Order: sequence, then structure tokens, then C-alpha cells
Amino acid sequence: ANFGGGSTAGLLTHGSLTVTGNFTQDGTNSAASFRADTGLTFTLAGDGLHTLAFGTPDTTAGSAFGTFILVHGLGGDTVTWTGTVPVRGDATFNGTSGADFPARIDSTAGTLLVGNALTVNDALTTGVQVVPRRVIVGGTLTPGTQFSPDTTEFAGTSQGIPLDTTYNTVIVSGHDAVMVDN
Repeated sequence: ANFGGGSTAGLLTHGSLTVTGNFTQDGTNSAASFRADTGLTFTLAGDGLHTLAFGTPDTTAGSAFGTFILVHGLGGDTVTWTGTVPVRGDATFNGTSGADFPARIDSTAGTLLVGNALTVNDALTTGVQVVPRRVIVGGTLTPGTQFSPDTTEFAGTSQGIPLDTTYNTVIVSGHDAVMVDN
């Protein structure tokens, strides 16, 4: 899906949009060519490699996802980007049918900017900067070098909480969590 036309400010307010391939926002004609409110849920679905690109990312005045859901059915899939992928509301990474969902965001230079909570229902491996206010992890957390949410919540069962990571606030709402060396 490619968005590069005029401003969509005030137009993408409710409903859902599902993309099974790549997503590109081009700010040549308008910095707000994909400016979604939190009432619009953008779902990136399907198997294989997906690329996200924002030409003018900005959660306040430029382009951004409103609510973002990443759904994959099979393991081994990766979402890549360079630059910033902005989400004005919540972002959720979901596996389906109990599949091994890798939730890998392995771009070489990029930021996932989430205005509210990032919920990961399985493992999370980050190779990019993750800057949400809150991260909720249901599986294993393997943070990259720049992992700085205000709150990290471990919501799974028998999770290992990495000792080599600096946390601001930690909440353990799951069961049998243990501190582990990575």
C-alpha cells in the first residue's frame, strides 16, 4: 500500500485497514498523507518479509498509524524499516493459532515510536530503538541496545526477566517470573 497524496488529517478516524504486503508513506505532496487517528486500526498481516516506510513520520502533525496490529501465522517472519515508524495509540504483535511468532524488528537503523502501549503476545527481539511509554511482553524479552519504555510489564508464565537491561518501572502480572542473565 502506498500513500503519497494529499492530507488525510481528520479523514482516517474509524474502521480498519489490513495490508498483507509492504506499506509506504511518501510526504512529497503532504506530510500528513497517512495521518490516522487511534480509531483506525491498521493491521499488517500475512507471512514473509514486510517493509514499512514513512517519509514524514510524526505522531502529532505528520503521518502515523492510529492503532497498529502485526499478525503473522508462521514463524520466521520479519518486519523491517529504517527511520521512524510512528503509532499514535497502541501497537500489538500477535501470533495466530499458537504459532511461533518471532516479533522481530531487526532494522539496522530505525525507531518504533508508540504513543501508548506496545503489547507483544509472544517473544520480542529488538534490533532497533523501541520508544513506547509501556511495553507488555507475554514471552521472552531480548531487548536491543536502546530499549527505554517508561514501564515494562511481564504478563506471561515462567518468563525470564533479563538482568542486563535497564528498566524504569517493571510490573510482573504473570506467574513464576525469574531474573536471568543473558
